[in-house]
Amino acid sequence: MGIRHDVEQSLEKYEITKIDGQPTDEDLNLLIKELTNAAGSVATRNGGGEHGHVGMVIDEAEYITFSNTGARFLIPTNPGPYPATVDTDKVIRERQIAEHKAECNEYETYLGVENYLRRMIVKSIDHEWLAEVESETMGFNHLSPKALISHLRSVGGTLDHMDVTELFTNIQKPWD
Repeated sequence: MGIRHDVEQSLEKYEITKIDGQPTDEDLNLLIKELTNAAGSVATRNGGGEHGHVGMVIDEAEYITFSNTGARFLIPTNPGPYPATVDTDKVIRERQIAEHKAECNEYETYLGVENYLRRMIVKSIDHEWLAEVESETMGFNHLSPKALISHLRSVGGTLDHMDVTELFTNIQKPWD
């Protein structure tokens, strides 16, 4: 069907644990570990080419620590439908077209991994914890996996009013 679709299909074999209720730091750490396993399985030249697309999930400083070359994982840009400029020399032109095709493949692969990661994050978390950042028109497509995880870290792991009320109720019950 296409590179993006093929990448998403290949990642479906990875299990992502469902998080019930408010996500804790432990839950999010497990989610990140599962997402990095999936993202790391898709090869890329980006970030030194050592860890697949793991840079889409973990912080840049942590990624650089793991990278033997100290390379950063950069978000690829859309190279467009055809090379912006091509040489008149046939050999050079063919090389430019091949390089452009490789850039297109890299970009489409990135988008496939990003779509999968985003979908798995949304699928694994109760909707109430992501509703705040959901767009009426775009859903979650305007956010990167890192942005979703960052949001979850800011809302998860703390006690909300309902948790406190439940704790007070439990404390006040008679016990032996």
